[in-house]
Amino acid sequence: MKKKNVVTPKMCLCIMDLVKEGASPEKVNNIIHSVGKSLRITVTNNISGRSARRVVGQAEIATQLRAYIESVISGVILSSDGTSHKGLNYESRHAHFLDPDTNEKMTLFLGISLAPGHTSEEQLEGWVRTIDGLYVTYMASPVGQKRQTRILLKVMGMLTDHAADQKKLFALFRELKKRTEREIRGEQAIKMITPDEVLCIALEHSAAAVEAASGLSAWDALSDADCAVRSSEITKAVILQIGEDDFNKLTPGQQAEVDFCVWCGCTMHKDLNAHKGGIAKAITYWEVNHKMPPCSLPNKDNEAAACLGNNVEKARVAKMTSRGGIKTCELMGLLLKHKDSKKGQQDHHGIYLEAREHVGFFAHFPDTSNTWYQSYCDAAAEIIVHLPVYREMLEWIRDEKQTGHFTNIELNIYRALNDIPTLTELAAHALYGQAITYPYLQVARKQGMTHFSLAPLHLNLLDHIQKLICQPKLLYSPDTDYATGSLDGQGWERPEAVYCIMAMAGQLPDLEGVLLFLLEGAFETWKWFSHDVLHREIPAHLLKNLYPPATNDPNESTLGELRQEKFRAPNATLEYSNSKLMLQRNKGTVDYLENNLSDGLNQTFLRKQQRKTERQGLKLKHRKDLALASQKKVANATIYTKKPQTFSSFSVWQTCDKCDKCNHRGCDK
Repeated sequence: MKKKNVVTPKMCLCIMDLVKEGASPEKVNNIIHSVGKSLRITVTNNISGRSARRVVGQAEIATQLRAYIESVISGVILSSDGTSHKGLNYESRHAHFLDPDTNEKMTLFLGISLAPGHTSEEQLEGWVRTIDGLYVTYMASPVGQKRQTRILLKVMGMLTDHAADQKKLFALFRELKKRTEREIRGEQAIKMITPDEVLCIALEHSAAAVEAASGLSAWDALSDADCAVRSSEITKAVILQIGEDDFNKLTPGQQAEVDFCVWCGCTMHKDLNAHKGGIAKAITYWEVNHKMPPCSLPNKDNEAAACLGNNVEKARVAKMTSRGGIKTCELMGLLLKHKDSKKGQQDHHGIYLEAREHVGFFAHFPDTSNTWYQSYCDAAAEIIVHLPVYREMLEWIRDEKQTGHFTNIELNIYRALNDIPTLTELAAHALYGQAITYPYLQVARKQGMTHFSLAPLHLNLLDHIQKLICQPKLLYSPDTDYATGSLDGQGWERPEAVYCIMAMAGQLPDLEGVLLFLLEGAFETWKWFSHDVLHREIPAHLLKNLYPPATNDPNESTLGELRQEKFRAPNATLEYSNSKLMLQRNKGTVDYLENNLSDGLNQTFLRKQQRKTERQGLKLKHRKDLALASQKKVANATIYTKKPQTFSSFSVWQTCDKCDKCNHRGCDK
């Protein structure tokens, strides 16, 4: 296992393979000895858990080298996403490029880092820190002197979701790339011009700096430190000016190619936002057509207010209370698939479905309690298919209790499952999922699909929705066929849901109207979110060298894995989790180490760099900086005096047990 007390390269690869498959560093030594014993191979030496972690940490260094070397050859698309966990902000980052040797589409996980916040400026700082880390690792490596291209200039685009902060992040990043390119161009061009020209530009910027400092006397009064800072700014301005002048000498086509940086929006978010746009339009159907809306689904306090309050309070409660198919799916998720495994009726749900003859298997309700894509379409289809079962199951849950009563959430769900307008909305959402969502995502998430190849899909999508708007009965009439109703003309994702809706259509008189409103709202939203796909022209010689994925799934799933890792191993450091995820998610990391970094020189570099990074404590320093940044935010924030808490007459309907004069919990007694 060791040679001269150093873990051998082959054993390092073995340790990485074991950790990649899920073994903990503390168990690696026992596993290797057990396997050797079973194969009658004598295994000498031992490896501690600490040494195993250090070996795994080398995977991060190898990933940084690989990302730098391969990105500067072919150009790279960056993607990121963020989430919060127990009050901390986490940012996940990936790099997407074409393998320079095989032209294979590659995605490299660059790590998850803590962030002080989720503003665009803070996200940009995180990207700069990540890119600087790639450059530092590369320059310290044995191959570092062979190629010194700035990776920032090779960034050809960014893939994010459609939020405003992400679009601002792209604008800031594009401006950073442009400024960096001008600086490098200026540093190269300054050698080609005469000293007099440089002096002329320097005098111009110096005069502007003196004027900005309120005159020469004010400039002379500056301290040496301030004067040095101002002089450095003047030098950068001179270099930028020279770089800008040299850039202006290029043709418009060359300028566009130099500054090329494209933004791509995730297709998963396109579908999510389009469905939300359809929902916003569908809920207006009842008011526009003066129809009875879905039943109200109030919380406990609003329910009490509606029962005991006056007409004004009842009207206010009715306005504030949610209703409809989406709210029903949300409540069903809270009851039958709660994100907290200690709450909800998920086990009762599975057991009851398994006991029913026409179901016969243990099943889980779609996870609407968490933020999962398409979970509401799934939930609507699930409710429609097993509608009688869910009605009976709620009665079973009620009768099993000693009180024999529904809780408020159970009562709301029971009302909704027996309410025709609510069932109408559920049927419309289920049909939308079968006709649009699933066929669209099956194509968009197909292996090898890129963002630039989505234009035909979106054109077909818009045409298909227009066809359904003209003929909504294509989705639920007796002669409904997936060949004409589904976007791709293939079989339904869940055919039993479509058949159940066809059977129920006679009991849902407003199904056509609600479905029409839903499709119209989705069509308008789809047009907006298809703009970055349909209205874009990219030169062919640039297009063939880029790989922008169609979705931002790698970052979404990595953040999900981190949350699960936090539950499985709460004491694991973020650095170790990153190294482990790089082994598991980055295709060919172990092979890259074996083929490119197995010689003595590179092995020595990996060990020294890993220990240097560990000794420097950069991650610890970054966490301290985050804590200081949080303290500054609190110190700089304006402190407002909180208003005393007031209790409305309908907020809590409980008589005070200390006196008879108040009916709320705010009594001083």
